[in-house]
Amino acid sequence: MRKVEAFKEFVAAIRQLKAASGVAVPARCRGLSAASDFKPSVDFEERDLNLYLRLAGVARFSHTASPASDKSPAIITPLGTAYLLLPASGDSSAEIARLTKELEKLGQFIAATEARLANPAFAGKAPPQVIEGARKQLADLTAKKAETERLLSALS
Repeated sequence: MRKVEAFKEFVAAIRQLKAASGVAVPARCRGLSAASDFKPSVDFEERDLNLYLRLAGVARFSHTASPASDKSPAIITPLGTAYLLLPASGDSSAEIARLTKELEKLGQFIAATEARLANPAFAGKAPPQVIEGARKQLADLTAKKAETERLLSALS
């Protein structure tokens, strides 16, 4: 079940990236490149990935040491950081705005999760698995924020 959820999140994230980058969501984009640290949080077979790439409208996928361009639109997915391969363009301001907005949202989610964990009423009444889930969510959000900051600094 976790595998299906991870791939659903992956497809949704790629579609979101395409829409934010001005690529028609139903249109097939030229390709998707993943950094060499692209390590899925779930086990999958190559045919699974190919199916979900088709669902996301991605024509080609590759693992690379670095993206085609540091200015390539990128998004953090449950399967790793993915870069959209688009024709080169000199304007990265839209990507900077999108990542800045994403960074703000992540900051709000992190603050809310930290406040919930710091609340004695929550910590005292919640079952241990709920508290552990909140801690894991905080760790995931913090990692996503760090990666988003890295992507943003590469554009600046």
